Amino acid sequence: QFDTGAASIIKLCFDDDEQFALDLLQRSDIAFKNLTLLELAKDAECKSFLASKCVQRHLDDTWYGYINHKREAINFKIFICSLFLPLLPIFCFFLDYIEKPKNITLNIQNGSKINQSTTMHNSLEFVQHERKTNISWLDKINYFYKAPIVRFYYYTIFFIIFLGLFSFVILVDYFPLNIYNENRSGYKNLLIPITEIILHVCVWSLIVEEIYQILSAQSSKVYISSKWNMLDILAIILYLIGFITRFIVLETTFIISKKVTFF
Repeated sequence: QFDTGAASIIKLCFDDDEQFALDLLQRSDIAFKNLTLLELAKDAECKSFLASKCVQRHLDDTWYGYINHKREAINFKIFICSLFLPLLPIFCFFLDYIEKPKNITLNIQNGSKINQSTTMHNSLEFVQHERKTNISWLDKINYFYKAPIVRFYYYTIFFIIFLGLFSFVILVDYFPLNIYNENRSGYKNLLIPITEIILHVCVWSLIVEEIYQILSAQSSKVYISSKWNMLDILAIILYLIGFITRFIVLETTFIISKKVTFF
């Protein structure tokens, strides 16, 4: 009943004033240990509240960042901008951007704080339309690369490239350690091929990212509770075994290295 009632209230608030309802989601209260409404709903598993239009709109705003997601075929446009010459900000200038209204903090009588937009809902779209024409090209680049949807596209693109490189190295370009000064990737005295070196750099970057995820977790129990995290740890352990045995000049260890790495 609490879930349904909260969903009905936020729906009425969103229908009356969208921006105020969105700001209300980010309001924290001392009585609830400074948790926001979204955090409370998540902890209480209020599915109806989380499925409301207001929360979904908030997620859209967060997902697209400062990119105006109300434009037609915006997902396709962002994907094309991300796919064509990745990491080169060429086509991102053609996307429409908005500057989100700044929030101010107002103190009320009971001592709690509430965030309220400096612009009213009925003039919000007009203000955004006026502001977006004044956004500099540096801000556009910043907005583009900070948008979660762009980071997701880049992660997907580079992960597909990584899988292709991994398959090529394991199936075609994985040779024993070059201790007889043979050619590797067209160079002499190169212990392992260049493609394998690039592959190891990519894998170690993933390991560093996983370490950062462990350090940024609320606690070790929270991290371990996820099965996907445990699979990541298992994959890292297997890779480290394969990486170490890779540099031991024995036929048995080379076979172990290839099998473990392939697994």
